[in-house]
Parts: sequence; C-alpha cells; structure tokens
Amino acid sequence: MILTTLAHPLIGAVIGYCTNYIAVKMLFRPLRPIKLFGHTLPFTPGIIPKGQERLARAAGGVVGRELLTQEELEKTLLSEEMDEKIRRSVAHLLQAQCGNEQQLGSLLTAAVGAESYQMERETLYRDVTDHLTEKLSEMDLGSVIAEQVLVAVKEKVQGTLLAMMLSDEMLDGFAQPVASQINQYVRENGDMILAPIVCEEMEEIERRTVGSLVQRMQDSALDLPELAVSLVHAMVRSRLSDILSAVDLAGVAERRIAALPPEELEALVLSVMKKELNAVVNLGALVGFLLGLLNLLF
Repeated sequence: MILTTLAHPLIGAVIGYCTNYIAVKMLFRPLRPIKLFGHTLPFTPGIIPKGQERLARAAGGVVGRELLTQEELEKTLLSEEMDEKIRRSVAHLLQAQCGNEQQLGSLLTAAVGAESYQMERETLYRDVTDHLTEKLSEMDLGSVIAEQVLVAVKEKVQGTLLAMMLSDEMLDGFAQPVASQINQYVRENGDMILAPIVCEEMEEIERRTVGSLVQRMQDSALDLPELAVSLVHAMVRSRLSDILSAVDLAGVAERRIAALPPEELEALVLSVMKKELNAVVNLGALVGFLLGLLNLLF
C-alpha cells in the first residue's frame, strides 16, 4: 500500500531529476555540431558552445565596462594597502641585495645580453657626452674664464704704472675675443675633451658592486621605499589611461574566451556554477516529487 502510494511521487521525482539533468547537460553537450547527411542536427552543439562568441562578447564587455575600469584600477593601485606592499617589497629587496658582490656591469650584461648591453652602453655614452657638451656651450664658459682673467690681471697690475694704462674699456676689448675663442673651442672640441672623462666614470660605475650601490643609497637621505611609491603613483596617474587603451582588456578577454576549446569552456563555467547547476537538477527531483503528491489528491 505504501509503495503504491509513493509510486507516483517517486516516479515524478525521477522524471523531474532526469529532465533537469538532461537540460543541464544540453547546456554543454554535445560539445561540437553533429552532421547527418550534410546537415547539422538540431540542438547540436549545446547551448553554451553554440553561443560561445556571444558569451565572449558579453564577458569582454563586462570586463571592460564594469570590472577593470580605469577608476577601479586607480582605486586599487593607489590604495594605502598597495602602497604598503610596495614599501615592504622595496625594503625587502634592498635588504636582500646589501651583500651582493656582483658588479653592476656584469649584472646588466646578464639581464639584457652582452650585445644589447653594449649597444645601449654606447648610446648612453654618446648621449651623456653630447648633453654635457651642450650644457658647457650654454654656460658661456669663455665669458666666465675671460672675466676671471681680467680680475687676475687687474689685481696683478694694481698700483703700477701699467694699471693706469689699462682702462676697463681696453681690457674688455681684450676679453671679448678671448671669450669668443674659448666658446668656439668648447663647441668644436668639447665632446673630445669630455668623452674620456665620461667613459672613465661609466667604467667606474660598472665596477661597483650591487651591494655597495644599495648601501650608498641607504646611507643617503633618499627614502627609497617611499620614492618607489611616488613613482608608481605618478605612473598610474599619467599613463594608466594610455596603458588600458593599448592593452584593450575587454578585447583580450573576448578573444581568450572565444578561442577556448569547448571542453575548457565547459570546465570554466562549471568551476563557477557547478553548485548552482546541481541545485537545479535536485530541484527538478523535488518539484517532480511534489507534483506526484499533488496528483494523489486529485
């Protein structure tokens, strides 16, 4: 009697469970179209694989418009929590490198490769030399030297008959050609004079160890962890918009999802919604069981 009474609810539960189970499976399966006599069978592939491109566009739109907006990224990257992480990371790096005896030259060579480093080194060498030569030319070094020469001459002849003969106008007349010649010499030969000095200084820097450089920075008044935080803030405020435009996060997300094999897409969706989909299947069994009970009353 009891089995007869429960037969309808149990059958309803089984039907509801199976129906929802099949419906959930049809979201993904079959993973690919099934052809018969050159025609694609209905409901193949499953709903999600068939709408993969639309799903990719929708997910990309959500990423670009809602999740990874410039405002949200700025809020995260400029937060006090992020600042503290940067400070700790820089402090830990400095502490770890204090005893590093590797020379800077060998470190940079290992980092970028010998050929690339040599090319960049020569470019830097020329740029520094040209920049210093330009600055020397802008200083009007000839006038500075000529002025000091005049002062020395005036002091030397002060109180003598020659001082009475050398008026300021006459001395200025001597000074101007001297200053002009010196400035011309600096413009024409400044790079030749500065090049060996720059080269020697660069070689000296290359011979320094990483540890000694870190120690020198720590001994200075620079607060390197705080400087790193300031640099990150400046970069985020000035370059984040350009970086996001160049990266196109929404497009990257869309292309990535659209290119997923059906098996990976199924695993991705199930990793997020497996619990909810199982609940839908179980709910089908519960609804079928309740409908079976109601059927006994009517």
